[in-house]
Amino acid sequence: MAKSFDQKSFFWVALLVLIASVMSYSYGFRVGERKESYTFLRVINGDTFSVESNKGKTEKKVRLLGIDAPKTGECASESAKEKLEILIGSGKFAINKVGDDNFGNTVANVLISDGDIAEKLLVEGLAKVDDGAKDNIGFELKPKEEYLRVLRVAENKARMDKIGIWSK
Repeated sequence: MAKSFDQKSFFWVALLVLIASVMSYSYGFRVGERKESYTFLRVINGDTFSVESNKGKTEKKVRLLGIDAPKTGECASESAKEKLEILIGSGKFAINKVGDDNFGNTVANVLISDGDIAEKLLVEGLAKVDDGAKDNIGFELKPKEEYLRVLRVAENKARMDKIGIWSK
């Protein structure tokens, strides 16, 4: 009987790993394919931070794909900035570049050991989903629909809990 339970457990764990791998690939997350390593420098606002390339020692601004955090002076702007600093400054991170915006910022998915930074900011009510529709940006900088679904679920949780920018 115990052997049967072990086989069932193995099956479910293997299935979950397979599903997670497929989902990660469909979102465009390929941690480990990064060709360049970076050192975190500072947070600029709730959805943008600065890094230094360890390859050429050049500074780059990185904007999180799929979200728009409050700007300086707006409700929860300082909270969003502080949370981003905690998340990105806490250790290793992976920058999965999508492209460059009109200001020369790298637009990217940014992952830490326990998940997607944009999703974490949304769950805490510190950003809104930004599908790129209102911006005059190229198709390549718009989040994939699968990724937007994940972000919308996180945003809806914060709305339901009435936290952060959704508290009023």
